[in-house]
Amino acid sequence: MKRFRDEHPPSFSPITGTLRTPVLAMEMTSRAGERRFYAELLTLLGAPQRPRADVAQMEQAALRIMEAIGVQVLVIDEVRNILA
Repeated sequence: MKRFRDEHPPSFSPITGTLRTPVLAMEMTSRAGERRFYAELLTLLGAPQRPRADVAQMEQAALRIMEAIGVQVLVIDEVRNILA
């Protein structure tokens, strides 16, 4: 996962002032669930979170941000969960 992410690093365009992140990699926590997944993803994206947001709102926020920064591949590492 690390090698794949390193082969596709984020890039910044000084002309447009935008950051493009083609590959986003995250590790899942031990207590996986939909709400937890989106909370971790939003944290990774550096997005503020509303404590009372429902899962659909969290999903839409994550999708909007990923589209804005050009994410093409989301890599989810769940090896620890499989071993547990």
